[in-house]
Amino acid sequence: MEYALLRINAVNAATSTSRYVVDGVRVVSRDESDEAIHSLSWDNDGFIPLDFKDADGKKVNIVGNRILAGWRNTFGGSCAGCEYCYNAFQDKGLLKMEVLNDVPDYYGFRQVNVTLTDEGKKYVIKWEDENDGNMMVCNLLNSNTGDAVAVKLMERVYTGAKKVKETDTEAVFYLQYYLNLTPFGEVLFGNIPHEPGFQSVATYTKYGEDEWKLSSLEDIRRNAEKREF
Repeated sequence: MEYALLRINAVNAATSTSRYVVDGVRVVSRDESDEAIHSLSWDNDGFIPLDFKDADGKKVNIVGNRILAGWRNTFGGSCAGCEYCYNAFQDKGLLKMEVLNDVPDYYGFRQVNVTLTDEGKKYVIKWEDENDGNMMVCNLLNSNTGDAVAVKLMERVYTGAKKVKETDTEAVFYLQYYLNLTPFGEVLFGNIPHEPGFQSVATYTKYGEDEWKLSSLEDIRRNAEKREF
């Protein structure tokens, strides 16, 4: 499952004329247009794997650049809330945005109030461990007020599996899948065909007599040689 972080409630949101964006916990300058910075890549390099699971036990990945995230706590241009994306989510019926101060500050940000609608709340991730999950979200956005949520963008739908290796303690499979987008994901990524165009390598390790657990799941780059099913 892939998700994005979103600031809600009282927010300083970048206007379309601002030359800055809040990237994780940092305010960074930008040269890209609103359209360019929100034109996200939906290939395997566009997400950061984390050791967190949702309430259904599904592992989640955060949208962003995994190298930059580990280097300096930034998402590599992934926006966590500005007027451009708030307006797009509002047009989709996912939230409501109220401008509280018409005069932008030094960075070109305005004070707004962001409230999720009932439709938007459907896609807020419920964590397997609520305390750890919510703390992770707030720490990544430096939001000690708790005014941040993780919203579901898309879910992987697996359509096939091929065993390529098995020993007494380990089994390796090739998996293929497509991406099922939520309304939040449709706003950011557009339409993605429901075709099994993605592949992963899954490794399972044996524990005890008959218990197998997933020990690693690595995506195969889209420009790499495809595995045959």
